[in-house]
Amino acid sequence: MKIVYVVHDFFPRFYGGTERYVLNLAKQMQRMGHSVMVLTYGLEEAVQSYSDRIEEIFYKTYLFEEIPVLSVRHRLIPADIGCIVEDSMMRHAIKEILAPMGITIMHIAHPMRMPSYMSAQDLGIPVVATLTDFWLLCPRGRFYKPDYSLCNSPEGGKKCMEECGVHESILHRYTQANRFFNHIDRIISPSKFLIDIFRANHWNREIIHISHGVDYHYVKPARRERRNHESISFGYTGVVTRFKGVDLLMKSF
Repeated sequence: MKIVYVVHDFFPRFYGGTERYVLNLAKQMQRMGHSVMVLTYGLEEAVQSYSDRIEEIFYKTYLFEEIPVLSVRHRLIPADIGCIVEDSMMRHAIKEILAPMGITIMHIAHPMRMPSYMSAQDLGIPVVATLTDFWLLCPRGRFYKPDYSLCNSPEGGKKCMEECGVHESILHRYTQANRFFNHIDRIISPSKFLIDIFRANHWNREIIHISHGVDYHYVKPARRERRNHESISFGYTGVVTRFKGVDLLMKSF
């Protein structure tokens, strides 16, 4: 198969969990004999570093750890780039770029900045998406308000306007997000909790639960047993920011 993985950010400039998920998945599929490519947005890339363009969309390719990467960006990055779900200009450009490649399937790991699913549908390419956060429901992606208090429903975008001060265009954006959710071929998620939140907000299509894989090459057996008097050490691996709940973790311990 020829697989294109779509993600809002990618290595080497960005290296969060979703980026690592895409990298590991692409590497594994490559080892299994498939042709893979990552399609991402060049948010922090200078437009002068791009070699090709289609109208106002610039693009270039590079390799990261033997994985081909296609980076695209607008000539002038829109102010709402982190919120938009659909973009006619990007849709056309991605369609033109992918058309001669003979892509078998598109796997969207995160749709932010990358309105690519319509390009795939224009080309008759099946689309599967992995839900890794709340971005479709909440443009902030994390279901908390500016004061970090929790939210439980966008109420079709109305609550975003009333409690987060978001522009009324959020209502149209919410419709686009719902269209994405209901019109791609398959949706999966590694988190049962995430699936429950979408269902609680009445986004009721089937979401298939598939846990993250583990590369056991990196799993080493314990060299010795812990003695009864020894304390247990706990570690946190991830970005040290408030929205990750690191402060809650520290207070709990």
